[in-house]
Amino acid sequence: MERFKKIIKYVLNGLAIANALLMGLSPIWGWPTERVAESIMIVIGVMSVYLLGDKGYATYKKGIKNG
Repeated sequence: MERFKKIIKYVLNGLAIANALLMGLSPIWGWPTERVAESIMIVIGVMSVYLLGDKGYATYKKGIKNG
């Protein structure tokens, strides 16, 4: 599971970099990338929610064991 989380973090970073490049180069080169950028942001959001939810659940579960 930890390996999977590490892979997701790298994918998130790569998607964020690609999205920033698309949004930055789009007005310069006249590419219509709004839909692609929106889709990338949705994927980033879903993956981030998964990571945060998993971390919150682990913290909650740890608190129950200690409390």
